[in-house]
Amino acid sequence: MPRVVRLFVRQVVVGFGLGGVFVAALVALDVGDLQRLIATSDLGLLALAMLVTFHGTVFAAAQFGIKLTLTDRPEPPADGRPALAGAKSVRQDGGGNHQVHPCRRFIPEDPLSQVGTR
Repeated sequence: MPRVVRLFVRQVVVGFGLGGVFVAALVALDVGDLQRLIATSDLGLLALAMLVTFHGTVFAAAQFGIKLTLTDRPEPPADGRPALAGAKSVRQDGGGNHQVHPCRRFIPEDPLSQVGTR
């Protein structure tokens, strides 16, 4: 299984666990008379299942987003430039000739070389 899928599944399980704990706390503390509503209604179990499902989804998405935000990023090159600043985007036509991609045609190799030339 790819690392990203393992990470996603793990964070979803943690998020649904947190969502379940949150709903359990809501019911146990009887917020908004929720405990009585679930216990006395004929659709109380459906309401409880919906609370767990939707809070679990929200907590899982938040957990996954936080984990992605806090992951380590690769170190930039030692010269301080972005990793792809000097890279050329090329394509190969049918004859084996390499051409600079049209999107990269107007971007200078070293963007700082154009500073102050106006």
